[in-house]
Amino acid sequence: MRFINKSLSADHMKINYNKNSSFKKNQFKIMLRKNINYKISNYYSIFFKKLNNIILSRKSMLENYIDIQDFIMGNNFFFCFGEIDEVLINMIINNFIYSSLNNNLCNSYKILINSPGGDIIAGFALYDILSLGGYKINTIGLGITASMAAFLLASGEKRTTFPNTRIMIHQPLGGIQGTIAEIEIQAKELIFYKNNLNYLLSKLTNQSISKIEKDTARDRLSIFYIRYLTPLEAIEYGLIDNIISSHKEVSFRKIAYFNFSKSSVINWNEINNFM
Repeated sequence: MRFINKSLSADHMKINYNKNSSFKKNQFKIMLRKNINYKISNYYSIFFKKLNNIILSRKSMLENYIDIQDFIMGNNFFFCFGEIDEVLINMIINNFIYSSLNNNLCNSYKILINSPGGDIIAGFALYDILSLGGYKINTIGLGITASMAAFLLASGEKRTTFPNTRIMIHQPLGGIQGTIAEIEIQAKELIFYKNNLNYLLSKLTNQSISKIEKDTARDRLSIFYIRYLTPLEAIEYGLIDNIISSHKEVSFRKIAYFNFSKSSVINWNEINNFM
């Protein structure tokens, strides 16, 4: 991508900016207003990026367009949306490392999770990052947190969900093929992941390993057993600590779950009070 330097003067304001010679559909233009009633003597640089979303930021009466993902990441919010795989997990880990190197993790680090689950190996990689000492890493469940996503939700220091979030746990699922020796090796590997996952869930939820195995086991007909939980059930199970809502946790327990969840209004300004 080639950039051309130009200089523009408008009233008492002089701005040194970079203008893209050719725009594509996934790029945007910044339009400078001509009517400016204040004086700025410094030079500013405006850089163009390929963005999906932009947000308007105003600092010292100067308006800039910035990437909304960069803006959210600068406020210590990260997203685990969609199927968990190497691409998604690597992106989250890269953002975490970038933020830590730039000292953006001042108080807490929040991961918003809305995922049907996915790769157990990639999930364990993110779990190891969440388990790092020296960082306050909190998790927030939204929509569906199933399988490995439920495990990651339970891995946070403070674990919360919204009232209508669904949480699902089950045992690892995988296919095996190859020679007898290869099948034996892969079967042992799956058993290792299952035992490791049950052990870690037991530590995170304060449930016994035998109960974790029972709740995620197959039945006699070899039908894959899946257990769905409401946020209240997840609190009792030990997967989460609190529910984000406009009501306090004490009053939440006194109201019928269905009626409350339908009438509740989320106050986004109070999210940090639960974290």
